[in-house]
Amino acid sequence: MSIFSKKDKKVEKVLKPQIKVVAKEKIVPAKHLSSIVSVLKKPWVSEKATNLGKHNQYVFLVDKRSNKNEVKEEIRRRYGVEVTSVNTVRKQGKVKRYRNFLSRQELTKKAIVTLKAGQKLEIV
Repeated sequence: MSIFSKKDKKVEKVLKPQIKVVAKEKIVPAKHLSSIVSVLKKPWVSEKATNLGKHNQYVFLVDKRSNKNEVKEEIRRRYGVEVTSVNTVRKQGKVKRYRNFLSRQELTKKAIVTLKAGQKLEIV
């Protein structure tokens, strides 16, 4: 019995597993965001936002990927009011420090919505 002897090895044909090709998920552009997630997150309640109510303006926290047209359509669809203009404000997250650790708060986006004269929103 030799250790290094050559033996006839039978080569077995190994079948490759069949791979099913699954289509990749489509990346949806931001203009179709309203069909996936809600653009409006919540009303922004602060002293300054409350004072804007006198001028028929309301402030909402919105998704950071949304644009003015999506916000306008979401307000019209959800509350049934006519929007005359939408202004957006992006607030960068602050860098916070706790001992030796640095962290950054999340970016937020607010939308100031102006309604047509004579219309109101009941925000609870």
